[in-house]
Amino acid sequence: MTQQTNIAAYAENLMNALQSLYEGKATLAEIQSIERSELEALYAVGYQLLACGKAKDAAAVFRVLCTLDHLTVKHWIALAAAEQAQRQTQAALAAVDYLTARQQLQEETHE
Repeated sequence: MTQQTNIAAYAENLMNALQSLYEGKATLAEIQSIERSELEALYAVGYQLLACGKAKDAAAVFRVLCTLDHLTVKHWIALAAAEQAQRQTQAALAAVDYLTARQQLQEETHE
């Protein structure tokens, strides 16, 4: 395989991955082959940080989770809780707004 063929194959794979993300068929975690168990372990770390009163650190963990797996509701709820624990009401509402908008979009799509 030539270098040009490799580049073309890479570009096609990248475009397919981006299309899957855009259409809501895949998450960044799936594209990067991050296992569900790894995401759950990261969630547990964020949960423990929040439980220990380290809301700022917990919010950082939950932001990563929301980026890696934007389709999992509990990540967004946890992010909202961590933001609210810091009295970052606008940031907490933004997470809830995302969930509300996504739910409305799903309902419209399935009508």
